[in-house]
Amino acid sequence: MKILITILMTFAFNALANTQAYLSLYRKTSETNGVETTQLNWDFKLGIEDGKLYYGLIYATEDQSNTGPIYTRTSYGPTIGYNGANGYAHLSYFFSSEFEAGGATVLEGTGFQFDVGYLFKLTGALSVGPQITYKTFEYDETDTGAPIDREDTILEPYVVLRYDF
Repeated sequence: MKILITILMTFAFNALANTQAYLSLYRKTSETNGVETTQLNWDFKLGIEDGKLYYGLIYATEDQSNTGPIYTRTSYGPTIGYNGANGYAHLSYFFSSEFEAGGATVLEGTGFQFDVGYLFKLTGALSVGPQITYKTFEYDETDTGAPIDREDTILEPYVVLRYDF
């Protein structure tokens, strides 16, 4: 039993030592006919780097609003990728994505996200840098089960903070 506990503790400490957390942010404000619209996107990834291989989970949100909510998208799923010395490329699959428009209609679907970024070390554990994100979503039904056919494709720049545990 002591050997099993020792092995599990060694694995847990090794995994924690290679754990990385990414926080990606994108904010855009625009004005049309005197109405200001704000879009705020943030993605949170938590995973493990094993050599150059990165694998983990992602939780992504998009909110666009002016005087009230225009839309909100919430997605999550697994991520796999490559981490180089400073650059990285990650691919995420959203096995769940919900799109709520105007506080009423909720669409349910899936999607993919591809991130390419470059990081600059700020401290021993904290890095910051730019990231280009390509997202694509497919929605096939509403929350009431009614069929729908909607596809969204997005290409946006993000600022990324990464913390190495």
